[in-house]
Amino acid sequence: MKLRCRILCLLTLLLILPALSAQADLVNHGPHGEFFFDEDTGLYWFDPAVFADQIQVTIDLFATHSTFWSWAGSAQVDALNGRSSAGGVHLEEILGTPYLSGGVYRWLGLYDGSSTEGWILQSDDSPAFTTITQSSHQGGAASLYPGAWLVSNSDPAGLAVLFDVGDGGEYFYDSLTGLYWCDPVTFVGMTRPEIETWLGTNSDWRWAALAEVFALQGKMTYWPGPLTDVMGDGQMQNPSVARWIGYYAESGSPDGLILQTDFAPSLHFINAASTQGNVGSWSPGAWIVSDVCPTPTVDINWSRVKTLY
Repeated sequence: MKLRCRILCLLTLLLILPALSAQADLVNHGPHGEFFFDEDTGLYWFDPAVFADQIQVTIDLFATHSTFWSWAGSAQVDALNGRSSAGGVHLEEILGTPYLSGGVYRWLGLYDGSSTEGWILQSDDSPAFTTITQSSHQGGAASLYPGAWLVSNSDPAGLAVLFDVGDGGEYFYDSLTGLYWCDPVTFVGMTRPEIETWLGTNSDWRWAALAEVFALQGKMTYWPGPLTDVMGDGQMQNPSVARWIGYYAESGSPDGLILQTDFAPSLHFINAASTQGNVGSWSPGAWIVSDVCPTPTVDINWSRVKTLY
């Protein structure tokens, strides 16, 4: 009788183990596979290499101001050790471009807002490379061109959406905050006083604060198309990067803000922000926002506005 109970317990355990293993799958996620999802914890992760060309200060601005992304702690990254890819695909399809490849695959990223410390996940289960087999701390990571370990409790592909709106696509709408934005390029060629006059005539609109502009980081287009289709042309724009520069609510120094996407070739989400001093020499636009669905803006003759000064 005892032997039968032991056999039944063993069979039950064997049935449970595959179910537990299935819960630990890592799934590729995002319109261009730039995220991955951990089915075991329900957390969403950026592929670490997305931030490999950015310095820690820029990544920290992203993590600080983004609505739902934050730095991962070492324990969170370490908990990915032992996870396997959904469907048994190569982990490079899930975690993105590795830091090192060949005999082993390694992914390196800064974590927890540190300026130097990194964490490595490694797979050496050749030739399949479907399971994370090692996890370790990496000192002095900032000099090794690391990426970053950023994590979210919410699905970024479902929340962070910017829509092109307006009769001529001259505005864009942030579905997460409910704010409407003028395409920054609308104000290129105007001085700050001229924009102030425009705001006085178009009462639905106001200057955006730094935190509101920087909170656009992590947001992406509704369809996997470039942000230039939604936000208008950037002052710098080529197949590898698009950058928008504009005045904002602060009139002192620094008087300008920059948003950038360099996730080529799609250029579909904002992944960097910074301040800009002496912005008038950079052909700036402006960061102008509305809390309500705007009525059509009053048509102003720009040459007439210029005569006011």
